[in-house]
Amino acid sequence: MKLIKALAHLKKRLGKVSLKILKDFLLTLFNLKGVMPMQNKLLCFITILWFSGCAIDKPIENIVSFQSVPTIISPLTHTGCAAYQVPVNQAIQGHDLDKLDNLLATLNKQSDCPSSYLDSVKRSMAHIAAALAGRSMAQAQLTEAEAWLKRAPTTVWSTQVVRGDIAAYHKQWPNAAHYFNQAIDLINDNQKMPAEPAPDKIEQVFQSALDAQLLAGEIVGPIRHRTRPKIRSIGVDDGYPMPVQFDFGGSKMSPKGKKSSQKLANYLKKQGATDIKLIGHTDTKGSHRVNDRISKQRSLAVKSYLRKLGVRVSIKTDGRGKREPLPSPRWKNLTQTEIDQRNRRVEFRINN
Repeated sequence: MKLIKALAHLKKRLGKVSLKILKDFLLTLFNLKGVMPMQNKLLCFITILWFSGCAIDKPIENIVSFQSVPTIISPLTHTGCAAYQVPVNQAIQGHDLDKLDNLLATLNKQSDCPSSYLDSVKRSMAHIAAALAGRSMAQAQLTEAEAWLKRAPTTVWSTQVVRGDIAAYHKQWPNAAHYFNQAIDLINDNQKMPAEPAPDKIEQVFQSALDAQLLAGEIVGPIRHRTRPKIRSIGVDDGYPMPVQFDFGGSKMSPKGKKSSQKLANYLKKQGATDIKLIGHTDTKGSHRVNDRISKQRSLAVKSYLRKLGVRVSIKTDGRGKREPLPSPRWKNLTQTEIDQRNRRVEFRINN
């Protein structure tokens, strides 16, 4: 562990050219016979892997990066903080939180510094803190990640994504879903987030919220729309996987499953939907014949419960068995039991 931390520190401080020279040197030593004992060769091999960018025990595929950091684009004139705009931009581009802390303290003392400019500086600082935390998180350095997050002067979508990943690392799935949903709310807020993330980032955040809900076993937060024409309008277009839990091998819903169905009923009534489809899925255990039957029975069970709750829309049902398992999530710490739980789901689609 000490070796890995030392290598991580060295890699962070060296430039790309220096890293290449060091890696080539290590490769030369490794290939020379009789130059070093086997134990040292093993350490050398680990170092080569590290500097080559190979993943060593990465718990997640990180969403947040320094590309998420927005730049200050609004020019300032005739204000007390205009003189600080260049060093602020330089500090943002250099991801220098220490310098930004000092500059923000100075800007706050300027009586005529626009609040909109101060807010934009704080957002950039928060994204930098989140990117640093995300990098620590990807190396399983949770204490360091949490320390970076504490330095964020405000809450932005990227800080909440990293908080969600930390909760997911601890398998606190309701908390993780809560943070990812907060990130989506912030992305959708044009005032708080003037610069939206890239579409693939939004998709990853949305999928992380769904995955965390499936692992929590219940819907956490609102059911959302995801229509393609508007990136910030996120919600259902290809099936919303509901975490409806059932007894093993059967179609009797658990209390959490009924709670999720209640939320779906409220959502359908509010949306005024007229035609929906429920699609049952199972885990990958057992035969196709058995799983096809169970998945169909589960979609019918949800339909029956929705009827009891007063949902009068047209409801079609289907069962896909184990034919459509979900793709692997970003988190690498899931057990087979948790993977199976994600796949045992009922999706719904609004057809009208």
